[in-house]
Amino acid sequence: MGSVSKSLCIVLILALIGHLPGCASTTPVSTDVPTIGDSEIRLHRYYGEGVALGNDEVLVFGRLQVIDEGSGVKPDLSFDAALFVTARNAPHSPIPLWSKSALRKASKPFETDKDGFFAAMVPKGSYRLQVVYRSPAGWLAIDPSVQIETGDGGAAVYVGEVRIDMDSRQIAKAKASRATTEALRVDLADEYDTDYTALTSAFANSRVFPVRHSPMIADPKARPSAIVSTVAPPAGSDKYPVIKVLSTIALVALAAVLFAAYLVVAILGSGNWTMK
Repeated sequence: MGSVSKSLCIVLILALIGHLPGCASTTPVSTDVPTIGDSEIRLHRYYGEGVALGNDEVLVFGRLQVIDEGSGVKPDLSFDAALFVTARNAPHSPIPLWSKSALRKASKPFETDKDGFFAAMVPKGSYRLQVVYRSPAGWLAIDPSVQIETGDGGAAVYVGEVRIDMDSRQIAKAKASRATTEALRVDLADEYDTDYTALTSAFANSRVFPVRHSPMIADPKARPSAIVSTVAPPAGSDKYPVIKVLSTIALVALAAVLFAAYLVVAILGSGNWTMK
């Protein structure tokens, strides 16, 4: 009985240690959306303030739509999504799979309004787009594989709509260490009249810039892909990393308790300890 208890305790301890940061585990674990530190992309979300664009800046605006068959409920994208603008030569995969050095090629995350309309100021250039979305299956990091061409600076650029149609339940079943292209479809649309009206009506103090049409195009070098993520992007909130730290502390404490139990079982099993 003593050897069985000892074996059980060792298995439980090893199983817990395998889920601690920095420890190996044969069980697939979800990949975190990393914090973006120093970015090469100077991005500011546009709130409708009366700002002037520099000759090297553009205001990109458009819309994100998410249709999740695994949810059945229309999401409030101001809470359930965030966007990253990424460099044209950034990796063709969801951000959690990037190397640490590649993270400089992504902007800091910025949010849309509840219906997915977005506007942000960036330097003129060529970009790609990444999305994170909170689904019933957890946070998903999505690379829709689209390209943005802004043209010259000093103007607003309509980049169109990116519509992501997926089943988050199927995506969640994929291996956590790999992005999946299954159960995911991305369509692009040009709804300039509707989107421009929605944008200017949302910002009462919106300044009217010269507007250029430059809808997003599909990236011919990659397919849309997604991966499950355990941590939300740090878009104005650090509560998710805090939760992760607290859960790690709880696991360490539980491992310590189980190790103490193992020592007690080992002493009792050795026959060298007796009650008087």
